[in-house]
Amino acid sequence: MDFVEAAAVPIAGNTVLRAMQALGSPQLGSSLFIAGASGAIGSLAIQVAAEHGWRVAASASEDNQGYLRSLGAQLAVDYRDPSWPEQIRHWVPGGVDVAIAIQPGTGVDSLVVVRDGGRLITISGDSVPCERGVRVDIVPHQADVGRELAQLIEQIAAGASSWTKPVCRTPAGVEPASHQLPAECSVGPRNHPQGCADLKVTHGDDLGVHPST
Repeated sequence: MDFVEAAAVPIAGNTVLRAMQALGSPQLGSSLFIAGASGAIGSLAIQVAAEHGWRVAASASEDNQGYLRSLGAQLAVDYRDPSWPEQIRHWVPGGVDVAIAIQPGTGVDSLVVVRDGGRLITISGDSVPCERGVRVDIVPHQADVGRELAQLIEQIAAGASSWTKPVCRTPAGVEPASHQLPAECSVGPRNHPQGCADLKVTHGDDLGVHPST
């Protein structure tokens, strides 16, 4: 793992590990639904949750179904398909134990697939009405996961797991504007599926940026 890859892991890793810490250890057969799972946070959440013993279902567009399954999701649903909640409830009759709503606006929709007395964690901070005894929480952004994050980076760097690094790449067909960025830059649009956007500049002089002394 190079420096850029290592620097990218905490972008998603901090949020994912805080959500996992809030959930605690799953019991045998515990089920988790992750809404909006093809981005950097979701793709890492699938892998970490599966590693911890959760049975994972996740949503994304139809084009990303295979990608979600390759990360460890037992069930992948298309959020554009009106029947996706029924697919989740067919997978786990009565609803999943927990749902994590990543993207803004996914909290209310995720609530309908959580069992009575289950739990919903929102990462975007959506306001979700409580019903059926479902506990609704916002991911604890102040939780200390430094040790867990260091362990995660070590596992990925050592190749001790099959986890896919949540490193941001330039999507196909997207090129940096030559008058704005040097050729060494790697760019991608914000919230692009399968990762976030990063910017790597190898020579500050090319942008007129000079480190202070």
